[in-house]
Amino acid sequence: MLLAAVATSTSAAKPKTYTPEQEERVGKSAAAELEKRYGSVADKEQLARLRHMANTLAAVSERPEVEYKIWILDIDEPNAVSIPGGYLFFTRGLVDSVDSDDELAGVVAHEMAHNCLYHAMDQLSRAKTYDKATLLATLGAFVLGGMRAAMSMVAASQYTTTGLLSHYSLEIEAEADAHAVQYMYKSPYNPAGLLTFMERLARAAHEDVLRDPRIYQWGIFQTHPAPRWRAQWILDQLHKLGVSVNREMVIKWARARAIPSFVAGKPAAEVEFFEQCVFAPVVVSPTGEDPLRRARLAAAKLNAIVVDGLEQFDITVVDQGDRYAVLARGETAFRVYPQDAEAHGKSMGELANDFAKAIKRALWAQDARQQY
Repeated sequence: MLLAAVATSTSAAKPKTYTPEQEERVGKSAAAELEKRYGSVADKEQLARLRHMANTLAAVSERPEVEYKIWILDIDEPNAVSIPGGYLFFTRGLVDSVDSDDELAGVVAHEMAHNCLYHAMDQLSRAKTYDKATLLATLGAFVLGGMRAAMSMVAASQYTTTGLLSHYSLEIEAEADAHAVQYMYKSPYNPAGLLTFMERLARAAHEDVLRDPRIYQWGIFQTHPAPRWRAQWILDQLHKLGVSVNREMVIKWARARAIPSFVAGKPAAEVEFFEQCVFAPVVVSPTGEDPLRRARLAAAKLNAIVVDGLEQFDITVVDQGDRYAVLARGETAFRVYPQDAEAHGKSMGELANDFAKAIKRALWAQDARQQY
């Protein structure tokens, strides 16, 4: 695998070779330029959220003494960048798009790792000349992974063709990801958050390429590992730490929910599960639950079981004589009665099996989304 070669470089932080004064001098002008170019968002609640994450993660990083300065840039696309001196920039699109504090903390940890490992300072020391344009071009190597924003930043500078942004950044991105996983592992945050965020970037990048295959010809792919490689690399780091990856703990997912509905013109209810209708009760049960109550009970049962990793093969159908039951891991998720089947124009067995197949399709679709 492309990133396997960098594994040995992530074992320890680089020795401190730059003074805080040098870093501050380098970063201050670039930070002002970014804020001037894109504008910032004065969202007190989100800024406080990011500062708390930065303080929590800094305490377990190689440089706990750094006081990070946080900005939210007024940009739609999800992205982030680290600037020497402890300046961390996150776009409005990023803050709005994360599914949990764990995902956002994963992004903070990644950008913090660039600072702890002196990546930007090291790259600048390789440049033959240094000015604001050089720094902004260098920062293009450390954008979290949003391809379009990274390409626009890098392509705007002549330095992209001078060797300043070489294949070295393939290593530093992987190094930052590995250190970010370590920070998350030592903190209260779930390190799977970085994985799920990178997987979503991978899906978005894949969709971009499908829309325009010419993206592969652009220079960003010569200096950045594709998000799908980075997602696999992050997953490898989690496995090395023995982390149990449960994506449902750190992402918003389409939980099963009960909604009122109509079947054959009659008031009924439905259970939506990962955007699929998987149950549509019509009649009052023998124990007195109306259709909406039956749907709510079924949704609650599915939600309780899916968190533990429900698989397609866990869904079965059982003939119970005067009713059919749809089971999830051997537990009854819901039952189909003769009147339900009659309203749907099917036999009980046919309807129960249709519902079971719908659950399996929903699980398959969700797995496919997680695999990009």
